[in-house]
Amino acid sequence: LAARREILEAKERELARKEALLAAAEREINQKLKELTAVRDEIKTLMEKQNKETDERIGSLVKIYEGMKSKDAARIFNTLDLDVLVAVMARMSERKTAPILASMEPERARTITIMLAEQKKIPLLEDR
Repeated sequence: LAARREILEAKERELARKEALLAAAEREINQKLKELTAVRDEIKTLMEKQNKETDERIGSLVKIYEGMKSKDAARIFNTLDLDVLVAVMARMSERKTAPILASMEPERARTITIMLAEQKKIPLLEDR
């Protein structure tokens, strides 16, 4: 009976030790989760700020190019980086875009037209 009690007490001590280790691991995981959530929220805030600033800059460029003569804007658009050009032209009014496209180099206008037609937004990550 004493040997059986000793075995049970040893098992109980081992179980208590494992429970303590498990509790410590759970606390550490919860702390890491809090840290990761804070980093995710900070990244989300920074991305929103950057997107807002980019939208403002593109909006400013749209106003500038919409105010230009179509031939002048086309001359610049023929040399502009495609990503910037698509972002600007996507926000311009069709009434302003049409004469600019007509004044651009045909191959460049074709490329831009295809890119505008295929333009897709990156889906926003959902909170999990």
